[in-house]
Amino acid sequence: MTQHPPKSPLSGRPPELVRDLPEALLRKSLEDYFQEPPPARAVEGDYSLWRCVETHFEFAWPPRAGSEAFYQWIGGFPFYYPGTRWEHREVADRLRAESAGRTDGFKVLDVGCGSGRFLSSLNFLPIKARHAVDFSPLAIRECEAKGLPSHCGSIESALGAGFVAMQSLDAVTSFHCLEHVEQPVQFVEQMLSLLKPGGSLWVSTPNSPMSFESEWFDVLNHPPHHLGRWNPTAYRALARRLGCECDLFSPSASPLRFALGAFKLVSYGPNRGVGRVKRLADLVVGVGRFAGIWRRQRRRVAAAGVLAGDAILVRLTK
Repeated sequence: MTQHPPKSPLSGRPPELVRDLPEALLRKSLEDYFQEPPPARAVEGDYSLWRCVETHFEFAWPPRAGSEAFYQWIGGFPFYYPGTRWEHREVADRLRAESAGRTDGFKVLDVGCGSGRFLSSLNFLPIKARHAVDFSPLAIRECEAKGLPSHCGSIESALGAGFVAMQSLDAVTSFHCLEHVEQPVQFVEQMLSLLKPGGSLWVSTPNSPMSFESEWFDVLNHPPHHLGRWNPTAYRALARRLGCECDLFSPSASPLRFALGAFKLVSYGPNRGVGRVKRLADLVVGVGRFAGIWRRQRRRVAAAGVLAGDAILVRLTK
């Protein structure tokens, strides 16, 4: 898929080029990350990264999602899938409050549900009120085994199959999916269309650039894995475009914790087990380098304030 010229999904103004991302660079970065060369069709061509001049939203061009071979490969690493996310607890607490005392059958749909970990945590709702949608047959089988109403496919196919209906849900959630899709505005519009009047859409993504990205290139926050790099300004622009109210949340941010994490990445790389004694010794030797990282993290947190965490959660309501 080749499209010219690059066009931001959030603005009609010409975007600016951030950097080229040739296939060779992405393949080498993936090999460094996973300590294994990716299969032949894991990366299908070159990309470039562009920035929306109005919102600083960064997006891949062409907007070509990762192939089946790519996701089969990275999905085979046990550390690829996270456990419970910060935003899971945040949204669950709010849905608990919203559903309290309701007698009209409060219903939730989780888009990109994975194994159903988040929906399983909503034990204040009947199991039949927690609906799951995902493209992965394996994920859907896990959800079905938990008793969750489940559909394998897209939102469109779920509508076509009668699994969900327009304006039928009190809440729709989608955690760390938006950054993967080729048409993010349309994806959010689809989810909004499923909500009853007054319902809420909860979406989370990385808060890009994440704290450590000032020091280290995160290939998993770039194509073919992530096609969009979201930030608070971009989410507000998305809400204006869709005529929504927008509330933003982020986990607590610690410059010291961020600096320690970034120092570990630049010193050893990702997913490397390093003992505490060695980390401390290397920190003493590299104290000057660490101090520079810490100063940059302090400036980042000061500039972003309460939205400085490495994840961002948005609530959209019409």
